[in-house]
Amino acid sequence: MSCFSPSFFRSLKSSNKNEKGKLSVRTDWLEEIYIYLKNYIDFPEVNKPSLDKFHTNEKLSQESIEEIANTVRRHWGLGFGPISNVTLLLEKNGFLITRNPVKSDKIDAFSKWSVERPFVYLSSDKNCAVRTRFDIAHELGHLLLHIEPDQERFNNKEYLDNIEREANKFAGAFLLPRDTFGEEVLSTSIHHFIALKRRWKVSIQAMICRCEDLGILSESQILYLRKQISKNRMRSFEPLDDELIPENPVVFSQAINLIIDKKFLLPSQIIEDLSLPIEEVETLTNVSKGTLTKEGQIIQLKLKNINIHQE
Repeated sequence: MSCFSPSFFRSLKSSNKNEKGKLSVRTDWLEEIYIYLKNYIDFPEVNKPSLDKFHTNEKLSQESIEEIANTVRRHWGLGFGPISNVTLLLEKNGFLITRNPVKSDKIDAFSKWSVERPFVYLSSDKNCAVRTRFDIAHELGHLLLHIEPDQERFNNKEYLDNIEREANKFAGAFLLPRDTFGEEVLSTSIHHFIALKRRWKVSIQAMICRCEDLGILSESQILYLRKQISKNRMRSFEPLDDELIPENPVVFSQAINLIIDKKFLLPSQIIEDLSLPIEEVETLTNVSKGTLTKEGQIIQLKLKNINIHQE
């Protein structure tokens, strides 16, 4: 795997250069943190499936995307049921992930290959569990399908449209396998789709798109469901969005806490070595606020040597 690859921003087309530049800087900082921490920590090895038999540098058909998603699931021994925690799954297979505020309405996530590792940066701004899961599956699609060193292609609208379409379809196929999910779609009732959402942890709107891709439901049924979404004002907030708990990455925070707990380094030494803003390091590594500043928050106090007379 080459050390170079473009960054994939959701939504890449509508993101302005200034926003992408600021977030790229933070990604560079995350890479610096990783390079520093790997001096002390054995991170999980990158375990990605081989997709050599697929022509991923060409436009992919729906059938090819289905086969690729199934190949990834088989490679990681997932079976074809719901994935309990997508973020943890990727971290166990060597993907390095952070989830924190992006402060942009146009960017939900981005990813890149660097220093032989796949990095994924997730936004926590909307704090929606199903959205985070779809975002990370979308970025997984980019990281597996779109390893392309030719930055000139990112000026081509048709190319951008296509890779976004492929990443979206991969996310749907990966999270909702054709054979198993398809067998569970038994009704066009919104209540039925709410039950499916609780089980598969995928948004109702994404499930409707998946049904459309697979031809499980007719055009009139798809239209009916979309009208129900609008009628019930569910486009921006669906049932269960306030119940399902967003997944958070743990590898970076566990690495830093392990180094501190085992007294390999003091928090102050980590900050001095990295020469990065403390708040940024804590945010990017998802450690608890104050983890790297707690030494400076402790003042050694002594009790006065006085006599206390009881009545």
